[in-house]
Amino acid sequence: MKLRTATLAVVLGASLLSMDSYAQEREPVRPEAQPQPAVQNAAAQSAVQNAAAGEGKVEKEVYIYNPSGRRDPLLSIITASREVETRRGRPGEFTPPTEDYDVSQFNLIAIIWAKAESHALVGLPDGKYYTLKKGLRAGINEGKVIQILPDSVIIREFVKDYKGKTTAKDTTLKLRKEEEK
Repeated sequence: MKLRTATLAVVLGASLLSMDSYAQEREPVRPEAQPQPAVQNAAAQSAVQNAAAGEGKVEKEVYIYNPSGRRDPLLSIITASREVETRRGRPGEFTPPTEDYDVSQFNLIAIIWAKAESHALVGLPDGKYYTLKKGLRAGINEGKVIQILPDSVIIREFVKDYKGKTTAKDTTLKLRKEEEK
């Protein structure tokens, strides 16, 4: 125990002496002159000189952003491009709600099968239901209902791939049966 106490006292004494000698070797800190900020234009330079002389107020330079012709930088690029695609324009023509959503978001509820003309009842993400028949436009990619079968509906869309090439894409909406899980 005495050995530990003696060792601790020696270590503390040595560290205090080294700190004291370090403090004596350092030179006192001299305050340096602060550099003057660089002035960019003549008007700002004269304003700084007037302010230094106490002649008047320094006017604050105001920047005004003009967003005309530019997209909102705070909106998602994907959301902005989908809005453009959804509302692509057939001016003066009514666009049904079935063209506001992607075909993969449709939920096939029922099919009315008739010899003359068949209809399909689909549910959209907005919670509303609409009927589709052969030849009706559906989806945001200008798709059309090409066939209504007893258990499914086939919709053909024309989509652009990453190279810009337009290809036909068939989407099959299947009627969900209660037995299948």
